[in-house]
Parts: sequence; structure tokens; C-alpha cells
Amino acid sequence: MQEKDKSFLESKTSANQFKEFKAGLDKMYSTPEAVINKLVSLFSKKINDRLTGKVAELGLLLLNEMPGYKDNSARHDRHISYKNKRYNRIEEILGNDAWNDADNYKLLIYFFGEEKAAYVRH
Repeated sequence: MQEKDKSFLESKTSANQFKEFKAGLDKMYSTPEAVINKLVSLFSKKINDRLTGKVAELGLLLLNEMPGYKDNSARHDRHISYKNKRYNRIEEILGNDAWNDADNYKLLIYFFGEEKAAYVRH
């Protein structure tokens, strides 16, 4: 009976989403956008689904994983202080359109999926 329970519980484990998000965003941020778009165009006709380097930077800032802007505290219990260096960069990238901008909205889709992104936007 215990062996069944153990195998059942192991089948229910999921990957660490934070690490997956960080790894994906790091990869998109560190690789030049032109190279990414050329590679994607070889395999897919939908280049527009990819995040740009600037939007990947926004994602890393929101996760508190952007080098040079990273707080030295725990990631999840530290808020973004008003008008600090990280806040100003997020505000600069979001611009006036914020999540209504198509590129920024792709980040919401990346984090939350197509269905939930529409609700998170507002």
C-alpha cells in the first residue's frame, strides 16, 4: 500500500515554475533578438509569439532576478519600492500602454497562459 502511495505522490510532483521562468527569460534576454528571430523563423512562421529582449528584461525585473537591479533579500517577500532603481526601469519598459502593448502582453501570456492573461491584464 505504501509503495502505491509513494508512486502516486511522485506522479503528482511538478517542476519549479520560478526556475523555469527564470531560465527561459535569461535565455531570451542574453541572446540577441535578431538571432532568436532568425532561428524561430526556420522552425515556425510565428515570430511574433517570441518575447523580445526588453520584455524578457521586464520579466526578470518582476521576478527580482535582473542583474544590477536585484535586491539582496528573498525574492518573493520583497516588494518593489516606489521610485527605486528597479521600479523606474519597470516603469520605463512598460511605458504608457503598460499591459495593452502587444509585446508586454506576451509576458503575461508567458507567465499565466493565454486564458488567464486576459484577466491578469486588468
